[in-house]
Amino acid sequence: MALFLKDKRQVLNLPVDSIHPNPNQPRSIFSQAELQELSDSIVQLGILQPLSVRKVGNEWELISGERRLRAAQMAGMTMVPCLVVQTDEETSSLLALVENIQRRNLDVWEEAIALRRLITLHHMSQDEVARRVGKSQSAVANKLRLLKLPPDVIDILRQAQLTERHARALLKLDNGDDQRKAAQYIVRNNLTVAQSEAYISKLCQDTKTKQPPSPILRIKDVRLFFNTLRRSVNLMEAAGLHTQCTKEEVEDGVKVTIHIQKPAE
Repeated sequence: MALFLKDKRQVLNLPVDSIHPNPNQPRSIFSQAELQELSDSIVQLGILQPLSVRKVGNEWELISGERRLRAAQMAGMTMVPCLVVQTDEETSSLLALVENIQRRNLDVWEEAIALRRLITLHHMSQDEVARRVGKSQSAVANKLRLLKLPPDVIDILRQAQLTERHARALLKLDNGDDQRKAAQYIVRNNLTVAQSEAYISKLCQDTKTKQPPSPILRIKDVRLFFNTLRRSVNLMEAAGLHTQCTKEEVEDGVKVTIHIQKPAE
């Protein structure tokens, strides 16, 4: 799939209020401090790189550049330079996802969600996604694994701005309750990555130690065994083997003898 058609694009100055955000924008968190810095830079130097847009009806839909658009609004600009791309909704969505991932504008969770959307919405394999965004297949797989954590655990990690390595350590725990309690403990005690990994390793070890031993089968009535032996003898008889089973009381217990006659040659 070609991402840009070079002979079908142009740069125009467009009204800010005519440009709508891309519904497939993977980024959900915008730092106000960073936006303010970008806004101050725009006031001084202008927008150095045009936004990318596509025409939808009588208005414009943003493909990439939402931070620049927001910063331009903060700076009081009414017109912004835009690269107009003639593309369909599917390609526009793909461009928005890939552009954000390649620019590393996303936090680890937004990136993981964006990678998953490339797979689910655009029917790509992990290898195809890796080639598209310039990452190794293993890096893509590791990001996607993070989304196996329960949503509320992810919220804890995001709000505390913990790292990807914190999240990967939590994946070593077997269930959501343990992961949730561990995440809360890590946040409450402000543990580093190394401390978190050591804490979770200890939890895993303690869990193995506390596992109850396999139950030992205890049968108080030996008649159950005799019934099992009798059924086995009946099966051998049904199979054509002449079999005898005798039971004899002895001084310290019961002696059971099973005699199977050799089949005639």
